[in-house]
Amino acid sequence: MSESQDTFSTSIDPTDYEPFIVEGAHTGDVHWLRNEGEAGVQTGVWRVLPGQPPDGEVSEFVFHRDETIHVLEGRVEIEMDGDRLELRAGDVASFRRGAHTRWRVHAPFREFFVYS
Repeated sequence: MSESQDTFSTSIDPTDYEPFIVEGAHTGDVHWLRNEGEAGVQTGVWRVLPGQPPDGEVSEFVFHRDETIHVLEGRVEIEMDGDRLELRAGDVASFRRGAHTRWRVHAPFREFFVYS
């Protein structure tokens, strides 16, 4: 990743991902584009590979920040407040902080995300 005063840029190589840990659980891998920590903007690409948790498992997740995702590859089913949302490659969704969700990710899966 390169960073100047006004620009962030990166090129994603399959080896440029790191484990993405949520509450002690490995939930896939992440490639950061911009990571200013919990107080700032965070953007990147998150992926789940075949055989990697949570491939096909239902995972509960509470959004601690507002998040917008653009699905790049694969499919995910998200349950929230009794509603079921299915997202596929090309779909974009935005979630409010505090939303309680249940995710079933079907690998391979990749999304671009923005935490704000």
